[in-house]
Amino acid sequence: MNLAETQEKVRKFLIVVSIVTFAYYTSKFIFFESVNLYRSFNPIKKPEPIHAYGILPKLKMREVKVNGSPTYKLDTIDGKLPVFPDREYVYQVTEPSTNLLSEQQIKQLATDLSFTGSYIPLSKSEFRWIDGINNRTFTAHAANKTFLLDTPISKISTVIFQAPNITKEDAINMVSGFIRSKSLVNTIDAANLKYDAVSGQVTLGKLTETNELNPLTKIVKVNVYRTVSKYTVYGPNPKDSQINFYVTNTADLFKFPKINFTYWNTDYTNKSDYYLSPVSTVWEAVKAGKGIISYAKGSKDNYFELPNFITANNIEIREVSLAYYEQKDLPLFIQPIYVFEGIYTFTNLEGQTERGDIVIYNPAVRGDFVTN
Repeated sequence: MNLAETQEKVRKFLIVVSIVTFAYYTSKFIFFESVNLYRSFNPIKKPEPIHAYGILPKLKMREVKVNGSPTYKLDTIDGKLPVFPDREYVYQVTEPSTNLLSEQQIKQLATDLSFTGSYIPLSKSEFRWIDGINNRTFTAHAANKTFLLDTPISKISTVIFQAPNITKEDAINMVSGFIRSKSLVNTIDAANLKYDAVSGQVTLGKLTETNELNPLTKIVKVNVYRTVSKYTVYGPNPKDSQINFYVTNTADLFKFPKINFTYWNTDYTNKSDYYLSPVSTVWEAVKAGKGIISYAKGSKDNYFELPNFITANNIEIREVSLAYYEQKDLPLFIQPIYVFEGIYTFTNLEGQTERGDIVIYNPAVRGDFVTN
């Protein structure tokens, strides 16, 4: 075979290889495009949610009443509702139980908070300590692991009068350190806590919030939220968490003059998925005034003394999200909810337009899986 024949055979071979390669990748492209086109018209159906807990109990929610019939408007960045999954998990709350160890833990917590001496048994599981000298009260439930430390504002005012200032960052660090050191939440929640802080001051015997730029903060309220599968867990008031600490820069005795601690321990392996109502359907219900206004604060309102009713002419929703909800009383489940956040406006008696922040809840689990 001479050189010319060899070159001719190589040329033919390369042509065949090119044709085969082209045909292979073209057929592969056509095949996958055909599959995608078919699936676009015939999408693969997900299996039905298990909804293992059957019909869920109706959520108990706090509601701020509204005077008037406000007009609702969606004012998100793109003017559209977000896209959410068609299902999410419902988590079963662990049934609390009391034993000698839990009682010892609560009594040790009282000691750690500088409550000494005898206590008053309110029930088999609930106890109260009274620090009469310092005007403090500590009430704790050994089974539920809930507790309340209370100090009157009049006493707090005296205590913080000469106390050093405190920053929000320092207050949050003090609270997070305390929660970790006392193992107040389970290990999963401990790694997924979120914190928010509100600066305060005592004025004319009342606790009021301070201007964000005020450097003279003497007391800070720290709200503590847990998160479940990237979603925040809210209580009845989204701006007043079920776990919150009032923090000062004084000695240990009044470092936390007030603590409200309600935490429902949850084993996150005990879960079942449920269909969610489409957010578009829920938005229509909200526009019809059927949403639960869980928080409303006008520009002149005091965060620490929020009103139970508002007047609103217009409500603009600027953010829509999915979250979880746990009620104040022991719930059976932690359930998903939709959260609508925005502003409301109204015309005051002088004919001027005023505004405020507003948050609206609506249960997210589809209605046929919830008790009417």
